[in-house]
Amino acid sequence: MRRDNQGIITHYEGVVVDITDRKQAEEDLKKSEEKYRNILKNIADGYFEVDIAGNFNFFNDSMCRILGYSRNELFGMNNQEYMDKENAKKINKTFNKVYRTGIPTKALDWKLLRKDGSECFVETIVSLITDSNDKKIGRDIARDITDRKLLEDQLRQAQKMESIGTLTGSIARDFNNILYMIIGNVELALQNIPEWNPIYTNLKKIKTASLRAAGIVKQLLNFSRKTDQNLRPISITTVIQDALKFLNSTIPSTIKIQKKITDKEITILADPIQINQILMNICINASQAMEETGGILKINVEKEFVTADSAINYPDLVPGDYIKIMVSDAGPGIEPHRIDRIFDPYFTTKEIGKGSGMGLAVVQGIVKSHNGAITVESQLGQGTAFTILFPIVDEKPEVDSEMTDELPPVGSETILFVDDEESIVDVTGQILEQLGYKVETQTNPQEALKLFQSKPHHFDLVITDMTMPQMTGVKLSEKFMDIRSDIPVIICTGHSAHIDEKKARQLGIAAYIMKPMSMSDIAKAIRKVLNKTITAKQGLP
Repeated sequence: MRRDNQGIITHYEGVVVDITDRKQAEEDLKKSEEKYRNILKNIADGYFEVDIAGNFNFFNDSMCRILGYSRNELFGMNNQEYMDKENAKKINKTFNKVYRTGIPTKALDWKLLRKDGSECFVETIVSLITDSNDKKIGRDIARDITDRKLLEDQLRQAQKMESIGTLTGSIARDFNNILYMIIGNVELALQNIPEWNPIYTNLKKIKTASLRAAGIVKQLLNFSRKTDQNLRPISITTVIQDALKFLNSTIPSTIKIQKKITDKEITILADPIQINQILMNICINASQAMEETGGILKINVEKEFVTADSAINYPDLVPGDYIKIMVSDAGPGIEPHRIDRIFDPYFTTKEIGKGSGMGLAVVQGIVKSHNGAITVESQLGQGTAFTILFPIVDEKPEVDSEMTDELPPVGSETILFVDDEESIVDVTGQILEQLGYKVETQTNPQEALKLFQSKPHHFDLVITDMTMPQMTGVKLSEKFMDIRSDIPVIICTGHSAHIDEKKARQLGIAAYIMKPMSMSDIAKAIRKVLNKTITAKQGLP
């Protein structure tokens, strides 16, 4: 600004600087900041920055969503507050390494704890930046991979279960053969001992235990592969009483069983082995929940009529009469956020080594396959209660033939029996002779074929094992039928992945029997096949 001698401003002088580029740069920077702010706000991955102590000082909305905290709650929170000690140590070690070297980490999997206590898994990349105050800050991108981790865990568990199924199938044959030898020899011994003799009672107990063991093997096989349901009228209260007798001898003495069964005669359509599995699984879970404190395991059994209104609580049920089984414990209870998942496959609240996460999933599957329903209620500190409902039927329960004194059907025909195990050949030969049949036996399928070829019309029936060296039972059966098309053949096996009852029928096999079988089972199967053959020869319908 210039003035004249009188002090009047005559003109101005100045320097004009073109700041167009700077203004444009500021505008571009503003747009860039807005762009990346929107990216951070809208991406599904979590983004956060922490100081050297591990405290949050910046994060996006996705990080809040992943951990379940509000922005106010998460700001300033230390990483040790949203993870267990083991993971906190692992994360601090990672951050310290990045701070020390300045080298970003590769993708790492971390387990975090949400606000509600549930677990989540994130895949992270940690790097180092410097803030405006020249302080080092850890920068982390976290991708929520919880669903992927669960799927991976389920796949691993499925592979384990497949391995268990394969292992079960491979040992089932040998185990069933052993049980068959026990049952067969016990039954032969029972034929020669009077009922008043104490040994007779002991042998009956051995037979009952062996049949139960056979049922367990069958249950394992059913678990490892899909099988058709074999539901029949059973006395549910009898099955419950038997399960509780066994349970009494397995749970700790600090746990007392308190049962209340209001009706004794209740019939449902069920597989008794699977019903036993349900009760044992739930009751053992309950006893494990009370291991440290002890307590009372309550089992209440009563009838209940499910009305149209109450059926709303049980979507799988139709109105009608049901048996209601309630199993409750005095354990610590189940957290609310976990209770909805307890029937999920591979989910378990137990520590490693005490549960696979399959028990209740299997239980629910069995209940549904029996047209029933299962519910659970639990409160922390007040225990857990399971309620199971099965529809009641008017039929009378079937009586297990093994528990009756009914004499097995006999005959006088000639049978060729083939099995590669000498002990099975021996015991089966004696059983068939006890039933009145004439028996010739072979342990070598090639020799059996030669014997049959030498006198094909001498035999009325052939019984052969499935798994044998040199030749399978199916192949041997085909050769027998090539020689004589009308010869009935029964295949008897401890287990085989290559044949079942349906395949046997398609191949023209007269009958398919699973070991271990009792004398009554053998007798009935033989008589049924021979009577059918006789009827066919006579041209009767």
